[in-house]
Amino acid sequence: MCIIQRLGRATGSGGRRGAICAARATKTVAAAMSGLIVLATSMIPAAAATVDVAAAPARTQIIMMKDNGEVIETPGAHESRASLSIVKLYLGHWVLQHGAPEDKALVYEMIRSSHDGIASNLDRKYRQAIPDTIGRFRLTETNYRGRWGDTTTSVHDMAAFVRAVRTDPAARPLIDGMRNPAAVAADGYPQNFGTATLPGIEGTKFGWSDKRDVHATVSFGPGFVVAAHTFGSAQVHTDDVRRAVHTDGLVAGAQQIQIGGVTIPVASGAELKARTRCTKTEQFWQGVPDTVLVPRYVLDVIPAC
Repeated sequence: MCIIQRLGRATGSGGRRGAICAARATKTVAAAMSGLIVLATSMIPAAAATVDVAAAPARTQIIMMKDNGEVIETPGAHESRASLSIVKLYLGHWVLQHGAPEDKALVYEMIRSSHDGIASNLDRKYRQAIPDTIGRFRLTETNYRGRWGDTTTSVHDMAAFVRAVRTDPAARPLIDGMRNPAAVAADGYPQNFGTATLPGIEGTKFGWSDKRDVHATVSFGPGFVVAAHTFGSAQVHTDDVRRAVHTDGLVAGAQQIQIGGVTIPVASGAELKARTRCTKTEQFWQGVPDTVLVPRYVLDVIPAC
């Protein structure tokens, strides 16, 4: 490549050939680094996330879907129950795809603060939104009954939907709302229960009934999605989830995993892409899933903004 650049200077076309040389060099380095990430990441076993099905009482449905295709579920995981505010995910996704710009701008807040007013307005304006989402994602255990608040769904459909959209750039406001939930929802209810309390969770959508006697949560972490629904209080929901769901090897609130007693700092694919957004190698990282774990020692040698 340097030979091409020198020849370019001699022939008077150094600028163009130099650019070609630089571009090829950048592509080669990016390809090499991409391979290094794959190699390094493959050395990190998937976190031992699992569900002890026998530990979950009948009042609570739980399902875990892993990126490797493994599904662990309780016997009631396909039962259609009140969707609570989880259905706002289905509504919000359609609005992001087809809604007016001013309505798309409302989706993040609807998810983040579980805003009933926004949901009701969007549901009235786009009556086809939830039914279309049900059809598109084959949510066969979800039933729309003319109003978002009357919809029923299963933990299976909750998890399947989140798994399908969590790395979709078009669904980013939806996922960002789950990543950054308000501590207190628009109606004054605390959003601090259920699957959100598990180690390693990166984002959660919360749901609760008007009487506060039914609760649901769906969350995602590195390599998995987990959903739960409980006939009971927020504390009962949390206790049932913590008793049955185990995400060993993940540390809550920290980007690190533990393997054989050794702590390995990691970053997410989303952070990798954010760090390289203004560099020449940006395009080569776009195919990396947001939730993939990248060792920090690899991230540190990649040119950043």
